[in-house]
Amino acid sequence: MKSLIKLFLIIIAMLFATTFLMIKLTGVLTVDQIERWLMQAKNISPYYAR
Repeated sequence: MKSLIKLFLIIIAMLFATTFLMIKLTGVLTVDQIERWLMQAKNISPYYAR
């Protein structure tokens, strides 16, 4: 069961990375824009912590 969960997490991570790579290669977003969005997401406090 643990190996199935690890496989699922690896697949999700690969899809996430592939999405950003495809967006970058098509020129829709720049690296600066992606970095800015990730920093904003990191700085947002979770709703449940309020």
